[in-house]
Amino acid sequence: MEMPLTTKRCVACESEKPLSDFHRRSVSPDGRHYYCKSCRRDMRLKRYEPHRKKPILPDGLRRCGGCMTVKPIAEFANGGRGGCKDCAAARQLKYLYGITVAEYEALLAAQGGQCGICGVGECLSGQRFSVDHDHSCCPKRSCGKCVRGLLCRHCNAALGLFRDSPELLARAQSWLRPNGVMKGPGNED
Repeated sequence: MEMPLTTKRCVACESEKPLSDFHRRSVSPDGRHYYCKSCRRDMRLKRYEPHRKKPILPDGLRRCGGCMTVKPIAEFANGGRGGCKDCAAARQLKYLYGITVAEYEALLAAQGGQCGICGVGECLSGQRFSVDHDHSCCPKRSCGKCVRGLLCRHCNAALGLFRDSPELLARAQSWLRPNGVMKGPGNED
């Protein structure tokens, strides 16, 4: 009959130690880890040491994990959690519309820095211009090839409310004309 092991040799420090100095590990043949507890602790500390030496930032500042720049918390999306607003916008452009920030800037420059419909130079809400794309090509997320241009929030919302229908927009245009009587459903004369 075999006697149960009471000691084990550590692979790292090569010293013989009691089994209680080794963490349990069910997949090992003897049920214990190869390294003793103190060697495992030293290895963990050595591995995480570079991360521990990061400078502590003053209150109100945070480092963005995307662009690695230090910015005030006000420049971060979600109250300081996640990436900075610039990185969040870049991720959103790529995910929703299939375009990069450079492509967005090129579209904006091609439109003279203004809304493609009303010509306003800056959104009244202070937000970026919306990316307009053909919903018949891509109903939810754009493939990037069906992007039509950039619109202010009001024009983008108006197109959405008219369901991107040229017929509905033409009817609305005739409705707004002075002295123009629109013929339509229930108005047949």
